[in-house]
Amino acid sequence: VWAELFPNATITGLDPADDAAALNGLHERIRVITCDSRDDSCVAKLGSYDFIVDDGHHSLDAQRRTLKTLWPFVKPGGLYVIEDVADWGERLVADRAYLSKIVGRETPYFFLEALRSQTATSSWPGVPKMGALVFRRPE
Repeated sequence: VWAELFPNATITGLDPADDAAALNGLHERIRVITCDSRDDSCVAKLGSYDFIVDDGHHSLDAQRRTLKTLWPFVKPGGLYVIEDVADWGERLVADRAYLSKIVGRETPYFFLEALRSQTATSSWPGVPKMGALVFRRPE
């Protein structure tokens, strides 16, 4: 999916599953590293990126921890997206003191509310509306 969405990108995926590295070689522009995005020591070897998408664990705590761990790897002017943010997206940005410690006081962000009628999840009963939280690292 990511290769189709971003046809000109070189993509690095992080996956904690033991067999994640087996995905390497399936697409020439995708590299998969066996790593938990919430683990500082694991992500320490990463480079910097223009665009990071958190498509990992879908809980408030996990998304906070992943933001804290991966934010330093966003290049100036780059974007960090937390996708599949449910009702806790507003709670994440409401705690401004916590958020400013991670991304800084001057970092712009916005929340996108997904249209369920046009998504794959629309046919799944009981799935809440999901959106995305987008941060832009200042230049």
